[in-house]
Amino acid sequence: MVFAKTSKAASRLSDDVRERRIEKEYLAVVDRKTRKRKASTRRLSSKKSKQKY
Repeated sequence: MVFAKTSKAASRLSDDVRERRIEKEYLAVVDRKTRKRKASTRRLSSKKSKQKY
């Protein structure tokens, strides 16, 4: 999660998000071992989104 401390920074951050200059990465925290031992990448949508295990 990203927060801007000033209105100028918020404006620049909004521009970066709108122009897709920011890469998003999601992390899941689990309390048990997963079935797969190695990492994999799966497409979530038609965009360049990735999900890592």
